[in-house]
Amino acid sequence: MWGSLRFGAVISNQKALSKSLQASNTELQQLANRFINVQEDERKSVSQELHDEIGQIVTGLKVELKVMAETSTDEQIKRQLPRIMNATSSIYESVYRLMHKLRPRLLDEYGLHNTLTTGELVSALQNADINYRHFIDTDLNTLPQNIQIAIFRICQEAFTNVIKHSNASECQLSIRLVDENVNLVIEDNGQSDSKNTASNGNGGFGLSGIRDRVSALNGTFDFNTSNHGALLIISLPIHLR
Repeated sequence: MWGSLRFGAVISNQKALSKSLQASNTELQQLANRFINVQEDERKSVSQELHDEIGQIVTGLKVELKVMAETSTDEQIKRQLPRIMNATSSIYESVYRLMHKLRPRLLDEYGLHNTLTTGELVSALQNADINYRHFIDTDLNTLPQNIQIAIFRICQEAFTNVIKHSNASECQLSIRLVDENVNLVIEDNGQSDSKNTASNGNGGFGLSGIRDRVSALNGTFDFNTSNHGALLIISLPIHLR
């Protein structure tokens, strides 16, 4: 009898502990998700400030230099202006790249679908001579904002890994909506030794960032490599459970 009581008490304690752990895990996921949302809001704010302040100042400077080049009669100034204009253009391009890295304007102005099919991410792959294909069977712009941001950041990190570490010539993105989950599959035909570098070396930070973001949204993450390339499979619940 006493043995049964003790056994029942142990089972009861285990259930209580399991329930407490589940509650703590849910709270940690919510905190991580909140942190990511705050981080994204700050990135958006900084990107907007760069555009409104530095971007406009540099644009105005370029206009002034162009007018000066067309109207100045000083030969020394005319010789120096091309160098100054090139430096100004380099500053503008650097600011633009930083704005895009923080928060691409295309994402806010034209939506996630266009960003993943015609935006800077696609251009980066094409510039690296990587043939890019995409299969998207859902309206990405109707997804919750935090899910859209997560999909963009995942693709951003994954494509960067492909460009820097895979030596791939092809990259494919598939996005499907299945029940209450968004499923992403990113694959390429890179070399397996390069993939080992990507998963354990410099590219590991990108994959770690993807894993953390997926975990914060209570999703699943799977990354595999072979002689035929790399395969990243992610599933995100549309609503945080």
